[in-house]
Amino acid sequence: MEEHKSQNSVGFQFGMFMRVFRKLVVKRFHEHDAGLTMEQFATLHRISEEDEPTQSEIAAAIGLDRSAVMRIIDI
Repeated sequence: MEEHKSQNSVGFQFGMFMRVFRKLVVKRFHEHDAGLTMEQFATLHRISEEDEPTQSEIAAAIGLDRSAVMRIIDI
């Protein structure tokens, strides 16, 4: 019974939505030969929105830590 309650929680449902959404986005990227990951796209999009954002600002905006952003930028 407890498992059923947790599957109906908003957090669980949102997590499921995000997993399905991520799979859809990745599929679309592959269909269009984008050559980018979601994280790379999010980083580029954030950079395009603001003139010279800092690494910390990018990380906060896209939900990654600074070291992950640095790895994306170094690519």
